[in-house]
Amino acid sequence: MHQFDPDGPARPALSPTEVQTILGAEQRGLCVIDPQGACRYVTPSFCRLLGYAQTEVVGKHVDRILKPFPQEGLKPDAVRDLEVVLTRKDGSRFPARMNLQELTGTGAPTGSALYVEDLTQQKHMEDVLRKTEKLASAGRMAAAIAHEINNPLEAVTNLLYLLRTEMPNSQAERYLSLLESEVERVSRIARQTLAFYREKGNPGRVDARELLNIAVDVHSTRNPDVRVHRRYRTTAVVSGFASELQQVFHNLIGNAIDAGAKDIYLHTRTCVETAPPRRHGLCIAVADNGSGIDPAVRRQLFHPFVTTKGDHGTGLGLWTSRGIVVRHEGNIKVRSSTAPGRSGTCFVIFLPR
Repeated sequence: MHQFDPDGPARPALSPTEVQTILGAEQRGLCVIDPQGACRYVTPSFCRLLGYAQTEVVGKHVDRILKPFPQEGLKPDAVRDLEVVLTRKDGSRFPARMNLQELTGTGAPTGSALYVEDLTQQKHMEDVLRKTEKLASAGRMAAAIAHEINNPLEAVTNLLYLLRTEMPNSQAERYLSLLESEVERVSRIARQTLAFYREKGNPGRVDARELLNIAVDVHSTRNPDVRVHRRYRTTAVVSGFASELQQVFHNLIGNAIDAGAKDIYLHTRTCVETAPPRRHGLCIAVADNGSGIDPAVRRQLFHPFVTTKGDHGTGLGLWTSRGIVVRHEGNIKVRSSTAPGRSGTCFVIFLPR
């Protein structure tokens, strides 16, 4: 009995030991290799993993199928739980684990069995676990931060009250009002975002224009050279939590300034969703002419710990902002360009009315 080889002479059939090895290999890809390195037999799972038909593999040298071929060669001691990134026939790549087992017939080596296991799902789960552990660590750290900053916040609030009573000046009053608003916002962030707490109670009527203007006033005191262009085409009143939505606008405007923007554009208008269920609502655009966001980063922009600010960013601002928008039953989208002379970013928020 012989096994057909389309690219070479007939070879002896597999021995009982080799057949048993094959039967236990269906969960992994298996290629039986002769002493010269040619593929004698492959399981369907091996072909599926690498994207080849069985006739394209049998009779070929294994280094023409496994790309890149392991530097260790076909040495069982070296190829043991070896993790590599293999390339399929169509050019796509996937993480894999390889093991090589020597096969023997009547006491003499007859070749080797090469097992290939796809690690894509395992690597994905490991990545999810790492992110979960990071979030858990962030939660523990956030709880400690929230506890520690509450006392100094109370002291600052008391000092602001004393300043207000001692400085009857209209301009000072305006700055003090802004300062009080920001201290209250920090206090809310400590309770809501860092401690993963969300505001209870019923949402109220919120004017998005007012929240945008407050965020602009806060940043303008520190960045007077940034020009802000407002185009409000509607009353912009929605149902929501003012402190949470203000946090979103504060994050977006702060990010624009950090990206080197010289101009920030704030637009509001009534709109209808482009996709079902096509709800009526409010569109809020925050655009800038900053450096833009690299496409590789943009695809993961709303994931936790993804940042364009290097060591200066936490990677939690946009993730938190998206969570707030989704909590308000809305959505947030981004467009960006890094082209010289045409760089910039635009975030568009949809909130149902």
